[in-house]
Amino acid sequence: MRRLLVVLILLLAAPAGAEAAEPACAVTGPEAKVERTLREEIRVRRAHGFRHDRAYVQRLIAAGPPSRRYGIRVTRDEDRYLDRWWRMDRIGPGAKLAKYLRRQTDVMDFWEVEDDWPRGPYVALYLKGDPARHRAVVKELAFFARSTRIVTVRYSGRDKDRIQRRIQREDQALERAGFEVIDAGSSWGVDRVVVEVVTKRKDAARYFAERYGPAVKVHVHERSTFDGCARTEGYEIAPDGMSLTVSWSDAPKTPRRVEVTEFADRVAVGIVVAYSRYPGFGDPGGKTVVRLKGPLGARPVYDASDGRRMRQRGPAPGAPPCPTNPREELTPLEQLAAERGQYGMNVDPAFLQTLIDADVKYTPEEQAWLELVHAAEFENGVHDYLHGGRVSPDWGGTTLVARYPEPPYLLVRFIRRFAFHVREMQKLTKVPVRFERSTVQRDWFYTLPLYIGDDARANDGYLEDFYVVQEEGSEGTQTVTVSVITSRPLAEAEAYFKGRYGGIVRVQIVGDRVECGAVFSR
Repeated sequence: MRRLLVVLILLLAAPAGAEAAEPACAVTGPEAKVERTLREEIRVRRAHGFRHDRAYVQRLIAAGPPSRRYGIRVTRDEDRYLDRWWRMDRIGPGAKLAKYLRRQTDVMDFWEVEDDWPRGPYVALYLKGDPARHRAVVKELAFFARSTRIVTVRYSGRDKDRIQRRIQREDQALERAGFEVIDAGSSWGVDRVVVEVVTKRKDAARYFAERYGPAVKVHVHERSTFDGCARTEGYEIAPDGMSLTVSWSDAPKTPRRVEVTEFADRVAVGIVVAYSRYPGFGDPGGKTVVRLKGPLGARPVYDASDGRRMRQRGPAPGAPPCPTNPREELTPLEQLAAERGQYGMNVDPAFLQTLIDADVKYTPEEQAWLELVHAAEFENGVHDYLHGGRVSPDWGGTTLVARYPEPPYLLVRFIRRFAFHVREMQKLTKVPVRFERSTVQRDWFYTLPLYIGDDARANDGYLEDFYVVQEEGSEGTQTVTVSVITSRPLAEAEAYFKGRYGGIVRVQIVGDRVECGAVFSR
């Protein structure tokens, strides 16, 4: 079932509470967010047939972060199972069988990957009528011959398409009969066409069955909108601290109501809006004033739609103004000092001024040394060897070591087959190279920052009490540096990020006021 693995994404992207008639924005803080995550993972695991009892899933969640590929916590066997699931989903029945099936329009209702844990997923071919007519062909042409099954259905895709098109053609007649048709569609392998209607009539199921046949299933709604929780963007604090101006986007401008839950240690705000049942996009969003029972003080504010901590915009009452952006342009002297400083060269201001007056950056001796640096940095033999497909998994990264006036060299790290790679590179290189053992594959220094950034953006920049401003990796220093805004000590920030992402992470605190985050670049 192609939709199951993306259910977590869909639940986060869709308006919260979309299935209920009058939902409450109930994710009012970290504890409620943990509970929501637990229920979502239980739901997805149940759909795949994995073990999903509450205590077991809680232990999986406590053991570590979710799979980057699949969004849930999985065991090693489950991970292999899902790898095969996705491979089968990409390939499907295979090109040969797909060509055959496209000619069977009178019986074909497409295909889908279905779960059968722990034996393995399979490609389900939904065919109308006697499956024996096609079994031999399917066995011969299917890419996954042992994992392809024929599932008999009552209606072909063409049968259901005819019903859908007829309903669409008769839209005006249905409206005169008291039915506002929102949508009509069907899923593969399901013997029904689902029709969403808005009506006050009580006989919708009987009316559509008599008019279009038993394949039609009607979902009746009392109105063409439904209540859901808008995803907020941030808030501003009133001068007296007794109200907040909360803004949101991608939702109707006017809220139906505002739900405020005040705790001693936080405030949760839910903006309930009326979403249209009709497909579409482009709602402008809006903002509203939220009254509090007591001064906000130092309490953080959470979005009750999904439990995210909301970002404060602008200073709190009584706080000093945010600092202005630091000066970005360097003077010629400062720029020259930065360029020379990276190589450990003389940066004495008086000496630098003599270089500037002579319209040069380096002495002849320094320029000759820099040519050696550039030769090492762009050595073709080293580059071609390390970036080869077979070598890359063993490569731990390369550092250009260049401190004037010492001879520059490349420091190359390997995590496997160390002696073999040293011998091979010594045959190729024309510049000084030294070697070192490593435990981290080179690509991880550039992949991990992407993961950290994705995690932060999913929570409007927050990872617990740390607002992530920037994340950057370097194979040269063998580190990933995360710049954060927080009032917590550096030791606590280091412990959190190392514990979550590993020992190569370094933390740099660039400020303690999130509301002034615009000063820093992301």
